Amino acid sequence: MALPLIARGAPITILMPGAVYGPRDPSLVGQMMVYFYRGLFPILPGPELTLTYAHVDDIAEGHLLALEKGKPGEVYHLTGPALSMGEAMKLWSEVSGRRAPFFAIPARMVKPLTPVVNALGNRLPLPEVFSRDALAILDASYQGRSDKAIAELGWTRRPLALGFRETFEYIAGTTSPSIVPHGSFNRRKTAALALGAGIGALLVWLWLYQKRRKS
Repeated sequence: MALPLIARGAPITILMPGAVYGPRDPSLVGQMMVYFYRGLFPILPGPELTLTYAHVDDIAEGHLLALEKGKPGEVYHLTGPALSMGEAMKLWSEVSGRRAPFFAIPARMVKPLTPVVNALGNRLPLPEVFSRDALAILDASYQGRSDKAIAELGWTRRPLALGFRETFEYIAGTTSPSIVPHGSFNRRKTAALALGAGIGALLVWLWLYQKRRKS
């Protein structure tokens, strides 16, 4: 909707953030970081999913800079370096001290399970990381370059290792690192663990089956 307004002279500047992360992040990325910290990713589905990460405080600073220096009609990408999910979890492991997934399963082997997950989701309160939308993007690539924002707005972004470490420090202070939390499970955690275990077992079987067919 913005482009027709810009064409008619409206002073609109467009900002396109990448994958935003940081403390108190309720998004899919934030949930994945919490699940990673809690040891709920022993198997990584879709390691090829590629995102450009930027810390929430840097994104906020980019908006302020755009108000001050942005040119009407221009588009600025506020993105950090592009990482595949496999690369991101390796970095998460390095900065958090938590174990990386034991192995990864390509998205092409996971996405056929979407109908099963959808059926379970109609009966169990599954977390967003196991949702149909999350499975749909496993083989996607969302990338952009922030060169224009850096050159014209003076935008800067913190190194990913630093930003991820800060985020995991917050997560460590607000959640238990153990898979089994203190007290009883709630229904959502129970459903997540049950689904994760079931999908993990099925993925292992499919992976071994494919290897045997090729040998």
